Amino acid sequence: MRIVILGAGPAGLYLAYLIKRRDPDAEVAVIEQNPPDATFGFGVVFSERALAFLREDDEQTYAALLPQMESWHDMTLVHRNERVVIDGVGFAAIGRLKLLQLLQQRLRSVGVEPEFSTCFGAPFLPRHPSVYADLLKEYISKHKVDCWLVNSGWTGGKYGEGRRMPIKATRRLLTAALDGSLKDADFRTDPYFGFSVPTSVQGVEPHLLNPIKTWKNKAEFDKTARALVEMFQKNFAKFESHVTPDIKAAAPEVRIAAE
Repeated sequence: MRIVILGAGPAGLYLAYLIKRRDPDAEVAVIEQNPPDATFGFGVVFSERALAFLREDDEQTYAALLPQMESWHDMTLVHRNERVVIDGVGFAAIGRLKLLQLLQQRLRSVGVEPEFSTCFGAPFLPRHPSVYADLLKEYISKHKVDCWLVNSGWTGGKYGEGRRMPIKATRRLLTAALDGSLKDADFRTDPYFGFSVPTSVQGVEPHLLNPIKTWKNKAEFDKTARALVEMFQKNFAKFESHVTPDIKAAAPEVRIAAE
């Protein structure tokens, strides 16, 4: 039996562990598109009853988690400056990143190494990814398609320092791309990835089109951008032998000296 689990969150990791523990002969793979130390959220809470179930069914995992958890036996509710303490409830919490790390270790203990790859659909591709990349390239060229990358996520710094990209700016950029007017803009060449970036678009704050201008710490932006380029280069290394020279030449490369 071959099972592929997409997503190495707590549920995906523990499901894979349970399957492999129950059936050691099963071929289990876990694929995650984010790095192993990336997480979205702060903590995971277990009730005393949930921990009791875990201890009964999986004592080894329970023993690994328990020392890393903080527990409490009452809750305090505050309403209009009145404090009400509810006793007799038992909960324990663990940081989500720590939980992921422990579950990754548990999964490895049964012989499964989670795969962290941006090629998220790899387990379902009957042919090498380069075959599909060449096909996409062929159709883009044949039909003269314009390709745009739009940042609809974060700007102004790392998470916790910056802000979400304004939805109005995202809508305006998408509209300009779809109605064709974006092609008439003036462009600059990004010094890290080499692609063309419009310098002005009607209805979009100009500094949003040059992300270094949205960061307070310019040196930190440069450091982060260089690290991102390096991540792309390392990730693509395993595909280099399968692509043409023109694809290799388009790889990101920092074109400015470090400060």
